[in-house]
Amino acid sequence: MFVLWEQWNILKLMKVSFLAVVGLAIVCGYGCATAPKPGAASATPDPFKMNQRLGRGVNLGNALDAPKEGDWGVVLTNEYFAIW
Repeated sequence: MFVLWEQWNILKLMKVSFLAVVGLAIVCGYGCATAPKPGAASATPDPFKMNQRLGRGVNLGNALDAPKEGDWGVVLTNEYFAIW
C-alpha cells in the first residue's frame, strides 16, 4: 500500500493525538476517583485524636527482646494484660 508523505504525517498526528487523549482520560479518571468527597473524613487522621483513642498501653517489645526476661528492666506481669 502506497501512502503519501502528507497522509503519513496526518496518520502519525492522529495516532499521537489519540494516545494523548487516552492518557489524559486515564489520569483525569484516576484523579477524580481518588479525590476526597466533600464532607468526607480527612485522608490523614489527626495523630493527637488517634492517640486519645488508643488509650494507655505498654510496650511489650522491651521485655520480649531482652536475652532473658527482666534483663532490660521490664518484667511482664498479669496487670499488663488486665481487661478493663
